[in-house]
Amino acid sequence: MAQDHRVTRYARSVADGDVPAGRLQRLACDRHLNDLQHARERGLRFDVELADRAIRFFGFLRHSKGEWAGQSFDLAEWQAFVVGSVFGWVRRDGLRRFRSVYIEVPRKNGKSTLL
Repeated sequence: MAQDHRVTRYARSVADGDVPAGRLQRLACDRHLNDLQHARERGLRFDVELADRAIRFFGFLRHSKGEWAGQSFDLAEWQAFVVGSVFGWVRRDGLRRFRSVYIEVPRKNGKSTLL
Protein backbone atom coordinates (compact mmCIF):
# COMPACT_ATOMS: atom_id res chain seq x y z
CA MET A 1 0.00 0.00 0.00
CA ALA A 2 1.31 3.44 -0.93
CA GLN A 3 0.60 4.97 2.51
CA ASP A 4 3.17 2.79 4.28
CA HIS A 5 5.62 2.32 1.40
CA ARG A 6 9.32 3.10 1.91
CA VAL A 7 9.08 6.20 -0.33
CA THR A 8 6.11 7.55 1.60
CA ARG A 9 7.68 6.83 4.99
CA TYR A 10 10.75 8.84 3.97
CA ALA A 11 8.60 11.70 2.65
CA ARG A 12 6.64 11.74 5.89
CA SER A 13 9.79 11.80 8.04
CA VAL A 14 11.15 14.75 6.04
CA ALA A 15 7.82 16.58 6.26
CA ASP A 16 7.68 15.95 10.03
CA GLY A 17 11.20 17.32 10.46
CA ASP A 18 12.69 14.01 11.62
CA VAL A 19 15.13 14.00 8.69
CA PRO A 20 17.09 17.19 7.97
CA ALA A 21 16.40 18.39 4.45
CA GLY A 22 16.78 21.41 2.23
CA ARG A 23 13.89 23.44 0.89
CA LEU A 24 13.64 21.63 -2.45
CA GLN A 25 13.82 18.21 -0.84
CA ARG A 26 11.03 19.18 1.58
CA LEU A 27 8.96 20.42 -1.35
CA ALA A 28 9.45 17.14 -3.23
CA CYS A 29 8.39 15.18 -0.16
CA ASP A 30 5.39 17.45 0.39
CA ARG A 31 4.41 17.00 -3.28
CA HIS A 32 4.57 13.22 -2.88
CA LEU A 33 2.36 13.28 0.21
CA ASN A 34 -0.10 15.73 -1.35
CA ASP A 35 -0.26 13.71 -4.56
CA LEU A 36 -1.13 10.57 -2.63
CA GLN A 37 -4.26 12.41 -1.48
CA HIS A 38 -5.20 14.05 -4.80
CA ALA A 39 -3.53 11.98 -7.53
CA ARG A 40 -6.60 10.17 -8.78
CA GLU A 41 -8.41 13.39 -9.65
CA ARG A 42 -5.33 14.45 -11.66
CA GLY A 43 -5.02 11.15 -13.51
CA LEU A 44 -2.00 9.94 -11.54
CA ARG A 45 -1.27 6.98 -9.28
CA PHE A 46 1.64 5.72 -7.25
CA ASP A 47 2.39 2.15 -8.34
CA VAL A 48 4.10 0.45 -5.40
CA GLU A 49 5.25 -2.52 -7.49
CA LEU A 50 6.95 -0.31 -10.09
CA ALA A 51 8.66 1.69 -7.35
CA ASP A 52 9.82 -1.50 -5.59
CA ARG A 53 11.05 -3.04 -8.84
CA ALA A 54 13.24 -0.01 -9.56
CA ILE A 55 14.59 0.05 -5.99
CA ARG A 56 15.28 -3.71 -6.01
CA PHE A 57 17.19 -3.38 -9.28
CA PHE A 58 20.06 -1.71 -7.42
CA GLY A 59 20.58 -4.91 -5.41
CA PHE A 60 21.80 -6.57 -8.61
CA LEU A 61 24.50 -3.94 -9.15
CA ARG A 62 27.95 -4.08 -7.57
CA HIS A 63 30.41 -1.39 -6.59
CA SER A 64 33.36 -1.53 -8.97
CA LYS A 65 36.12 0.15 -6.96
CA GLY A 66 37.09 1.46 -3.56
CA GLU A 67 36.47 -0.08 -0.19
CA TRP A 68 33.05 -1.42 -1.24
CA ALA A 69 34.27 -3.07 -4.47
CA GLY A 70 32.26 -6.20 -5.21
CA GLN A 71 29.50 -5.43 -2.70
CA SER A 72 25.95 -4.82 -3.84
CA PHE A 73 24.36 -1.40 -3.69
CA ASP A 74 22.25 -0.62 -0.67
CA LEU A 75 20.32 2.55 -1.44
CA ALA A 76 20.19 5.23 1.23
CA GLU A 77 16.69 6.39 2.12
CA TRP A 78 17.00 9.60 0.08
CA GLN A 79 18.19 7.56 -2.91
CA ALA A 80 15.26 5.13 -2.57
CA PHE A 81 12.91 8.14 -2.40
CA VAL A 82 14.30 9.52 -5.66
CA VAL A 83 14.23 6.17 -7.50
CA GLY A 84 10.82 5.21 -6.12
CA SER A 85 9.32 8.58 -6.97
CA VAL A 86 10.67 8.63 -10.50
CA PHE A 87 9.57 5.10 -11.38
CA GLY A 88 6.53 4.73 -9.10
CA TRP A 89 4.41 7.67 -10.21
CA VAL A 90 2.53 6.91 -13.42
CA ARG A 91 -0.12 8.65 -15.46
CA ARG A 92 -3.53 7.22 -16.31
CA ASP A 93 -2.13 5.78 -19.56
CA GLY A 94 0.58 3.88 -17.64
CA LEU A 95 3.49 6.04 -18.75
CA ARG A 96 5.85 7.44 -16.13
CA ARG A 97 4.91 10.82 -14.73
CA PHE A 98 8.50 12.03 -14.47
CA ARG A 99 10.69 11.61 -17.53
CA SER A 100 13.59 13.82 -16.54
CA VAL A 101 15.13 14.33 -13.12
CA TYR A 102 17.42 16.95 -11.66
CA ILE A 103 19.43 15.83 -8.64
CA GLU A 104 21.67 18.21 -6.71
CA VAL A 105 23.54 16.67 -3.80
CA PRO A 106 26.71 17.76 -1.96
CA ARG A 107 29.94 15.89 -2.60
CA LYS A 108 30.42 12.42 -1.11
CA ASN A 109 26.73 11.70 -0.61
CA GLY A 110 26.25 8.95 -3.16
CA LYS A 111 24.92 10.70 -6.24
CA SER A 112 27.53 9.15 -8.57
CA THR A 113 26.68 5.72 -7.21
CA LEU A 114 23.00 6.40 -7.78
CA LEU A 115 23.54 7.61 -11.31
